[in-house]
Amino acid sequence: MTNSKYANTFFLLNCLVLFTCAANSIRTHARPANPIATMQLAQAINKTQSHQIFRPALPQLQAKTRVPLRLPAYVPQEDYPLYVTVNTAQPGQYELTIGATEDCNGGNYCRYGTISGQRITSSTPSVEEEYAFLNDPQYQPTQRSPEKMGRVTLANGIKGYFIPYVCGANCDDSKVIWEQNGYRYLFGLKSGDKKTVIEMANSAIKNGESALANPYSR
Repeated sequence: MTNSKYANTFFLLNCLVLFTCAANSIRTHARPANPIATMQLAQAINKTQSHQIFRPALPQLQAKTRVPLRLPAYVPQEDYPLYVTVNTAQPGQYELTIGATEDCNGGNYCRYGTISGQRITSSTPSVEEEYAFLNDPQYQPTQRSPEKMGRVTLANGIKGYFIPYVCGANCDDSKVIWEQNGYRYLFGLKSGDKKTVIEMANSAIKNGESALANPYSR
């Protein structure tokens, strides 16, 4: 009888120890996340998201184009609101206008900038061929950007071209163009400067290479 009593007591003690260990384990795994780490993660996610003006255009782009999107997180701040218009959304190409009105289709009066992506094919001219006219002595615009056309190095070592704006009756965009994984991307800002256009392009390159930045990339 005494041995049976001790055996029951020993069994109960073992159960109590196991229950206490299990409870401690649950508390350990359910411990709230480090608030500093949570904040840092949120900041990292925010930095890799495209600028909010592109959000209304995303469903249409997702539905119609197969070109991996390159949308910037950085857009220069202006004193007036900016909007994005989808001019073209096809399987092998997309083109967006950043404008001062909700329905700007690239007109000089409302255009702020241009973004495009297209699949490179055998008929796609090289960037040098497409913009060779800018170096033609017979081409005399009324005004030129003081910055020179030439090669640039973008984020992650990607090589691209900077094309400065020129003016006739109106001024066109300064552009940064690069090729990546069989696609050509163009970012332009009306009468923009080299530093700002490159900053926009770099933010888009970093977005495109992050799974968080662009859930619509294919």
